[in-house]
Amino acid sequence: MSVVSCSLSLLLASAGIVEVEVVVDDTVDLIEINHVSQSTDRPGFTQVIFYDWDAQEGRFQVRTWRMHKQIQQNPYRDWSNGRYTLRFYDKGVLRAVHSQAVRHTWTNYDPELAARQDLPVHQRRGLTSHPKR
Repeated sequence: MSVVSCSLSLLLASAGIVEVEVVVDDTVDLIEINHVSQSTDRPGFTQVIFYDWDAQEGRFQVRTWRMHKQIQQNPYRDWSNGRYTLRFYDKGVLRAVHSQAVRHTWTNYDPELAARQDLPVHQRRGLTSHPKR
């Protein structure tokens, strides 16, 4: 974006002519794109699992997950800071989740569901709450 178009956008936004979209930022320790294929007679699915490192337990713990709905939901490498970023809309809010690591896995079970044995959903940290509008 050029300096002129950026300045114009800021001017229009400050005048209330253009609405500026709020981005909710989060940082996790690992983003996993997990492809689950449970059997030949049941269709599989793809999910994005967000993990934080638990030093006390010595393993990654699931923070939350989302269904992977489209290819645009893949993390991309931001070479300016060396991190991966995943941008997606989540209940009408644009999220940007950053991580130093990404992995792709193919399993015949749901690792997020299995992780509930170690850390129940109600004890997970989750992502940052949506901003108040």
